[in-house]
Amino acid sequence: MLIIAYQAVSVKKALKMVKAELIHSEDVKQHKISSVSVQPTSQLTFTFGDTRTQTSVVKYFREKYDITLNFTALPALLAGSDSTPIYLPMEYHQLALAFSFLQLCKIVPGQRYSKRLNDRQVSALLKATCLRPNDRERSINQMVRHNNYNTDKFVNEFGLRVRTELTPKMVNGGKVKFLDSVRIWLTCARDFNPMPLLPIRSAHPAYIEKTLLEIHQQSNAQLASAGKLLQLLIIILPDATGTYGKIKRVCETELGIISQCCHPKQASKCQKQYLENVALKINVKAGGRNNGLLNALSRKIPYVTDMPTIIFGADVVHPQPGSNARPSIAAICCQHLLCDLLVVASMDWPEDPQRGMVHSGMIRELLIAFRRSTGHRSHRIIFYRDGVCEGQFNQVLLYEMDAIRKVYIIRLQSNFLNNHVFYFLFLYGTSFSRHVFHWRKIIYRQLPLW
Repeated sequence: MLIIAYQAVSVKKALKMVKAELIHSEDVKQHKISSVSVQPTSQLTFTFGDTRTQTSVVKYFREKYDITLNFTALPALLAGSDSTPIYLPMEYHQLALAFSFLQLCKIVPGQRYSKRLNDRQVSALLKATCLRPNDRERSINQMVRHNNYNTDKFVNEFGLRVRTELTPKMVNGGKVKFLDSVRIWLTCARDFNPMPLLPIRSAHPAYIEKTLLEIHQQSNAQLASAGKLLQLLIIILPDATGTYGKIKRVCETELGIISQCCHPKQASKCQKQYLENVALKINVKAGGRNNGLLNALSRKIPYVTDMPTIIFGADVVHPQPGSNARPSIAAICCQHLLCDLLVVASMDWPEDPQRGMVHSGMIRELLIAFRRSTGHRSHRIIFYRDGVCEGQFNQVLLYEMDAIRKVYIIRLQSNFLNNHVFYFLFLYGTSFSRHVFHWRKIIYRQLPLW
């Protein structure tokens, strides 16, 4: 059976960096797959030994191991380096004196899958790992009772004792205040037009961008007489995967309209709870507010509500192993008011993908948006930073703090010493203590910033 060209590309992409082993001999060795051969196994040759004798893969297995390769039309797995490649034939071999088969090349079990999961795999993984709190507690208690750590000889040798009771951790999530019903629409005396602005239209997933552009132009043409523009576009997603990202990219970055996507199965049921949740999402996207923290509305959160405070969150996402064409993405977002769910974000492709640092242009955009939204300049910045390893934290800290200083001093013409800047890592370590101590000296002792 031959493998077509596009199938070979898929096989190469799926097997890259996967460990395999040849188990036809007593000396079992593991190899990391780097690629798939272009030529079939019957045409592959290599040199071996001190004399650098050239032979074929089929002849080598026949003379050295007395194994006749049957599926020589298939390509072989490539391991090793380009100068000294190792060919792993993909096939079963029938034993001479038995009706059994010996697998020459075998994928090593128990390997971690590091590539990106598709939507169906993510959904199946969440269903398998998502447990209710009482079920998770029951599973943990059963595991502890089954392992019985206190009777284990290795635990006793170290003089350790393991508690069999769980220690609960109560986290105060705060009280949520729903908005008053005074401003809710009175729909009993209103007439809703059952006909949409444009007829309902269906299109092939391959023509998403073209269809969205045509709908946007036709809607604006009909609304031009009233001096309005298209504000909301509701889209029922097809069953094909990968369309959600295209729709959001076109609507929010190219057309500048609010879009709300609906799942086809849920939208066809027209259940009240699902429609209510969709309406709540549309309300937030349109600038409304569904609820908020009670302490934030009453301005009782220390270090946040006593003065205009902006909260940043920055992270960098690197491509999966083997995705050389995808860049690293550095993103930063901020929240203007704690009682709002609206988050303003900025994204960029950093020049140094390993560090993925945030530059001054991204911070400037968010600070200007904060001032327009609240009417005040930020008097305090709280900066949550993730995606930086321990060894590069100090270097990234100095670079991004310099970017914030330049935005305030050079571009915004503001006194930077009036702003208390704090960085928080999600994994606290020695760097956290060092940078807090450093910025305490700068803020409270008025040391020079340059």
